[in-house]
Amino acid sequence: MEEGSAIVEIFALKLFKKADDADRQAIYDQNVAKLYKASADLMEVTKQFGDLSDDVCCLSYLVICKVVNIFCSDCRETKIRQMESI
Repeated sequence: MEEGSAIVEIFALKLFKKADDADRQAIYDQNVAKLYKASADLMEVTKQFGDLSDDVCCLSYLVICKVVNIFCSDCRETKIRQMESI
């Protein structure tokens, strides 16, 4: 069972790194949010194998915050563009 958990956790961390790299390059779009969300979902899957380590648990919370932040900023930009076109 531990091997399966490790595989899922490694894949989740790879997705997180890819999203984080894009985030550090100031790319804030739906694709980055989806990468963050997928990594958070996979981190949740690893809970089925047992408790998460403290690092992964904190990272999971951080990822959800980043997803919300990206979606909220995208919504604000859309509203501003709509108001400017009026």
